[in-house]
Amino acid sequence: MRKTNEKALQHAPEEPVLLAGLGEFYIERGDFNKSIPYLKQANEKGFQFPEGSLALRLAEAYSATGQFEEALSFYEKGLKEKTELSSLFGYGYTALQVGDYELAAKKLEEVRSMDEEFASLYPYLARAYEGVNDFKKALEVAEEGIKVDEFNDDLYVEAGKLYVKSGQKEPGEKMLREALAINPGNQEAFLTLLSYLEEQEQGEELLELVSHLREMGEEDPVFTWYEGKAKNLMDELEEALTSYENAFPAFSEDIEFIEEYGRILLEMGHKEKALHQFRILLQKNPSRHDIEELIMELEEAMF
Repeated sequence: MRKTNEKALQHAPEEPVLLAGLGEFYIERGDFNKSIPYLKQANEKGFQFPEGSLALRLAEAYSATGQFEEALSFYEKGLKEKTELSSLFGYGYTALQVGDYELAAKKLEEVRSMDEEFASLYPYLARAYEGVNDFKKALEVAEEGIKVDEFNDDLYVEAGKLYVKSGQKEPGEKMLREALAINPGNQEAFLTLLSYLEEQEQGEELLELVSHLREMGEEDPVFTWYEGKAKNLMDELEEALTSYENAFPAFSEDIEFIEEYGRILLEMGHKEKALHQFRILLQKNPSRHDIEELIMELEEAMF
């Protein structure tokens, strides 16, 4: 079909139906960048599909390539021409990407009113309500979504984060662990849970979680960092330092890591190495006057 249309375009380069056909072909292939120029030309020439909406095809292509602002205007136009459930969902999703949480919630609620079993909408609708600081509504949506699709790990993550934010720590941790039981590779789930356990200073639980994730076949450089955090919380400083040294290649540019690494080096008596890390930290963040003072103290003591 593509070759036929391209040959036909050589003879009739202004023919809107051929332009639209090529644009549609590339959308079906998932090659959205290639589809946009053809669809734009067809749109400028006033072409419209007998069924469906050219504006919605453009909206889909723009959204898929991260051009969200452009996508929104085409969604608005296209949905006036024809209401399509998937496009209405795309409109809500795209509004969420640009931070228009009220619009996102409105459009995703329209999707829910048309099809309550549309499981994919619930994580995004929960995030939209979270964006307007309606945490109660966001949590209700996440829990409703879990009833629709009990194996959607993203919904458990959303619910877990919302519980933690609202001060309900235990159900939050439970939800995050449920997410990892479904999908141990859900990065948002394990990062959120690791961070929560660190905040609660639960070193042993932190170490157990890292070990469990590794046993499940997951691996991420952040596990080594959190292994160091756990050992530090457990006052096993020598082992903590080893973990930080192993994690260093992956996080040598991370400000938080640099400070933690420097402080453990200092605590273990490696003053020169610690001083080196603090100098790097200050270079990356000159506003850290506390680190500047620490550097001066170390320099006075050492030289």
